[in-house]
Order: sequence, then C-alpha cells, then structure tokens
Amino acid sequence: MVVTVYHIKCLPAYGTRSFCCALFAPGPAPSPLPHLMRLSQQCVEDIQLPPLAECHHYINLTNGIEAIPRLQQLGLPYRFLRLPSTRCEQQQFEQLMNDLDADLLMRLALGQCCLVYDFGSRNKKRGAPRAVWYGLEFIRFALRRLWLGEKGGAYLRGYSVAHVFDGHVKGLSDGTKKKLRYYKRYIQPGGLPRLHLYGVYAATTNDGDKELYSALLRCCEASGSPDSSSGSCGGSSSGSTNKEDASGQVELCSVTGGGTRAAQHAATAAAGPSQGLQREVQAALDSAADRVQQVSAQRRIELLQRADAQLAAEELLGMRMFLGGISHGEFHAWARRTGFSFGGGANGQAGSQVKVEL
Repeated sequence: MVVTVYHIKCLPAYGTRSFCCALFAPGPAPSPLPHLMRLSQQCVEDIQLPPLAECHHYINLTNGIEAIPRLQQLGLPYRFLRLPSTRCEQQQFEQLMNDLDADLLMRLALGQCCLVYDFGSRNKKRGAPRAVWYGLEFIRFALRRLWLGEKGGAYLRGYSVAHVFDGHVKGLSDGTKKKLRYYKRYIQPGGLPRLHLYGVYAATTNDGDKELYSALLRCCEASGSPDSSSGSCGGSSSGSTNKEDASGQVELCSVTGGGTRAAQHAATAAAGPSQGLQREVQAALDSAADRVQQVSAQRRIELLQRADAQLAAEELLGMRMFLGGISHGEFHAWARRTGFSFGGGANGQAGSQVKVEL
C-alpha cells in the first residue's frame, strides 16, 4: 500500500501557498513530479497555513513525547493530548471524541490552527501513525458535522468512508454531542471555512519503551520553563527563541538558565542509575539541538514567523504534516478536468512528491 502526498507549492516572498492532497491507493505511485496547470478546489484544496509560531502544538501521548525536545529547541510551547490508536482500531469513536479537551476544541472553534504531534512505528521508514491519518480524519469530519451540519467527504487509504463516519457520528451519545456542540457558539458568524486540525508525524523505533518516554519527558520538563502567560504546559529548554521588536526588526534572544548544560543535568537526573537510558535521553536532546543548529539563526526566524507551517515542520523539526486524504480516482479525475500534468514545472512554481508506505 502506497500513500502519495502531493505538495504543489507556489513560493511568495514569505511563506508557501500549498495545494495539498493525499492519495491512498494500492500499487506504485506515479514517478514524475506533479505540476499544477490550473486549480480546481473541488478536489485539491488551497490551504494557507499560518507560521509555525502562530500554531498551537499538542503532544499526543505517548510517542509524541519525542517531539518535545524539538519544540523546546525552537521555544514553542505545547500541551498534552491523548488520542490512542486503539480507539481507531477498535472503532471506539465515542471515547475518541471524549478524549478531546476544552482547550483544543475551543481553539478549533475559533478557527485557530492546531497541530498534533505523534510518531508511528508500523512503518519504520515514514511512520504515519493511525491516530493521525485515521483519528484526526474522523475528528475533523465529526466536528464539522456537529458544528456546521456539513456532510463532507472522508477517506481512509483511498476509500470513501463518509457514510461510515456519518453513522458513527449519529451514534454518539446525547451527552457527547452536547459536550461537542457547546463550542459551536464560539464560531464566528461567517462560519468556519476550514477546521485547522493537522497531524505532524515521523517514524520511531521506540514504540512501547515506557521507561525512555518517561525519562525523556521528565528531563524536558525539568529543563524547560513553562510559559504561564500563554497557559502552555512546556517551555524552551535550550537553544534560542525568536522575536521581533516594536520596529519589526528581527532579533535573537538566548534562553537563560544554563541552556544545554541544564538539559544535560536534567537528563542525568531523569535517567537515574541506568547509563543506557541516560545515553538514549541525551541522544534525543542532542539530535534536536543538532537539527536546529544546522539552520542559520536568520533562516530559523523566517521559518518560524513567516513561512508556511508545513515548510517549517519539515526543515526545522524533520517531520511531515498530514492534511487529509482523497481517493486515487478522484485525484486523477480532477487532473483530467483541470489539465494537471505529471511532469515539469514552470512560472516560478515548484512541486514535490512525498511517498508514505503503510
């Protein structure tokens, strides 16, 4: 099974216009890079994501803990969320929707962009977790159904599951529906053009290693400085944070409190007597620091504060973003209607193709 995620990007001065879709279909994906000739929003959506610094970040427990050192290196606050993959595997949609907390639901209703970080283990190379490509797809469908009365499409591995999802939404208890519909009142009068809930993911080989995740989390929380003004549950542990002064000029602000040395001491304390565990925790911290340090300070600020969140996630975090899926047949029908061709590039447009094997 091959999943092909197409990112067809037009590059303005700051940021990226991304026309994105995901194809879930058996067999090999087309090899040439796609090129957008004309746009039809019936199939491929024009998505303008805000900069990474303006998004809200949620760590999906447990594997999502691996993203914390990367977020802390960039000074990005985060909260915790638990959307177990077993909810999707066992179709426990009632429990899945009740796992959503007030903060996430309120921000989605206000039209703000929320990113859920997770790491998958079933595919060792790409690691698209089930909670991302299955769970978030259902959550988006259910909220738009309950908040706006919409009956939009939903696809899993190339198959339309809208009718199945709709049945599960109708089957939710009155109590769950009441809880979710409470946030409907906060949607702007003009409606909610798009529910900005996306997954950010990468592969992991640490699935099931409870000791490592516990030690890594304790280390990060010990070295971080929670930002109480924003109500976040985590802060920046090392590296640099970025800001602009009143005149709009960009400057770098170093994090005080020992930076990397504080993280190293915290790692030692978290790991306890196990030297192997201590080395694993420190390796995760070093990896996050190395990735950020490979990017120049000026480029880092531009990616965080001005660039499309997709581009920043790939370059700064080394992770991919999942925006949602469409069927293989729909994409090719759209391509025939619009003149979309599989090859070339012109007029300042750049295309990229990312294959994800499930």
